[in-house]
Amino acid sequence: MKPNKKYILLIIAVVFICFFIIVKNDREVWIGDYKYDIFLNNFKLSVYVVEYKGGEEIVKIPSNIGPFKVDYVKDGVYEGNNKIKKVVIGKESAENVSFRECENLEKVVYEDGVKICKNDFSHCVRLTKIEMNESMEEVDLRLRKCINLKKILIPNRVKTISLECRDCESLESLKFPEDIEKIDYLNIEKCTALLDLLFPSTLQEIDLFICEGTPFVEQHKDDKYYIVGDGCLIISNGANGIVPLGVKNSSNLVKQSDNMVYYPDSLKIFDYSDVDYNTHCFGAEEFEKINIDSKCTIVAPEGSPMAKYCQENGLNYRPSTPEEEATRKQKTEAAASEITYQDNN
Repeated sequence: MKPNKKYILLIIAVVFICFFIIVKNDREVWIGDYKYDIFLNNFKLSVYVVEYKGGEEIVKIPSNIGPFKVDYVKDGVYEGNNKIKKVVIGKESAENVSFRECENLEKVVYEDGVKICKNDFSHCVRLTKIEMNESMEEVDLRLRKCINLKKILIPNRVKTISLECRDCESLESLKFPEDIEKIDYLNIEKCTALLDLLFPSTLQEIDLFICEGTPFVEQHKDDKYYIVGDGCLIISNGANGIVPLGVKNSSNLVKQSDNMVYYPDSLKIFDYSDVDYNTHCFGAEEFEKINIDSKCTIVAPEGSPMAKYCQENGLNYRPSTPEEEATRKQKTEAAASEITYQDNN
């Protein structure tokens, strides 16, 4: 065996012995500018980043120590660091890392191969640019009070979106993927420079949309019901307790009237999570998705898909009377003429 190979094997052996001692004693260790917590968790080696003491302007989130992958970066490692001006996130970097209140951070780069963009940049007041790569599939960003951020361009391959942009007062452009079908969460509250917001025609579901204090709300203040995408009701200024015929997904924004809400035969998606004791009236329509986490009462025709779902999941349910079914149809059909549809042309 050649001497250089002996030395290499010796170095490797020493490294593994050191790791064994650290892990056995569940110790934190400084390596360069980072402090790591290395421990065994269910017979699996776990590596956490718990502290950072560097002063560099450009930071790349560590992905590994030698052959060992970094599993997690503790909250507070980078938060409030005013020396960082640029953040680089690599393909193997840990997810869900927070850079809150890094006041001098100007640019964020997601390298090629990163598929999940999940970070918190809230209160990064000098942030002006976020570069996302075309391989990205999921975007989950917290950008609250990034007051100098003007544009967000989400790549076309992204299928899952959760975006918090509240108080981004300079945000002028927010572009969604052309064929996106679902937005989990979108908060553009007080984005006063966002004059136009166009949702793709393919959009089928918005779980939660918050837009108070924006030009978007002002533009649609006279619309009784405003529908975007493929039947998504996102603004409701009409009569309380009525979802008009034509709506396929109503989110959680419909106000109750006398503790009653009437839904149309066109409804395809009902994903409802709220603490209420109101009564929700449905027809016998077929659903693509039902998910209810509430103490509300569901009223629907006996034997209908909604009735079966309630019975199978132990929800508060009773069969609708002929009078209730007639009232539901009359109210939802009459409101259909008050719908305004987004123009995608």
